[in-house]
Amino acid sequence: MISTELMCDEPRHSMIRFYRASVVVFAMIGLLSGSALSLSAPIVVESRSTELKDRFQERVGAGQGAAEVLVDTLPIEIEPMAIEGGAASLSPIDLTYQMQVLQQEVMSLRGLVEQLSHDIQKSKSIQEDRYLELDRRLQNQPASRQAAAVAPNIASVPADLPSSEDAQAPAVADELKSEQSYYDEGLTSIRARDYDQAIASLRSVIEHYPIGVYAPNAYYWIGEVHAAKPEPDYEAARQALVQVIKSYPASNKVPDAAFKVGKVYHLMGDCPRAKSALSDVAETYPTKSAGKLAERYLLDQIDC
Repeated sequence: MISTELMCDEPRHSMIRFYRASVVVFAMIGLLSGSALSLSAPIVVESRSTELKDRFQERVGAGQGAAEVLVDTLPIEIEPMAIEGGAASLSPIDLTYQMQVLQQEVMSLRGLVEQLSHDIQKSKSIQEDRYLELDRRLQNQPASRQAAAVAPNIASVPADLPSSEDAQAPAVADELKSEQSYYDEGLTSIRARDYDQAIASLRSVIEHYPIGVYAPNAYYWIGEVHAAKPEPDYEAARQALVQVIKSYPASNKVPDAAFKVGKVYHLMGDCPRAKSALSDVAETYPTKSAGKLAERYLLDQIDC
């Protein structure tokens, strides 16, 4: 789920120090082994740095383009004066000491790179889990359930309407079909992971049909999408889910929305409010799926 641009400035600076320090280590190893680094030193260091860059990119991962750009922007030459003048003024003991210091720094920074690589893979796994959960919930939205949700509104039209009113029935059917079209487009976009388009389509349901049969579901899925995006917007997710509870209290989506509100509070770092919200869901809907999920989440995730 997450890319290297999420890394803070300190790890980036550490990578730069790691790369530069390693280049200097290669140069010093050459000095200690009796190699004379003269004006051709930049070429030797460039060859070493190319090898180091390849190894570095393998550790970060081939999918991390930002890391490759970072390495490519680093200088790959050492000024001849810095090598020649510094070597002339240092004794072999001093050179050995400096090399040991640099080697320790390289080892430390290599550990940092490995940790960052691990964090990236972990974040990807978390993001994939979010998507799989979203997809699983979408699979639980069969067309028959959608049709059943539309049926009560059609059946609620009185049977004794005048013939002039009966003539308007096709127009009502067209409106419902148009609402469902927006809704289906939103769900299709979610499955395609086109989250921005999904939100736009679902908002069209709410804007054009605020009291339509799909309005509460649209708010619910908007909340789900905001929480599942690669860069989650938990506050936007919370607001959308709260709308389901406040504006559509009779909707069958209320228990699920209430559970998600508690989960979002936890993801936002507000453990006390998450615990309170999830406890309410577990107590209010003990026999429903949302209530059982809330109880399990309290046991497994909440530690405040």
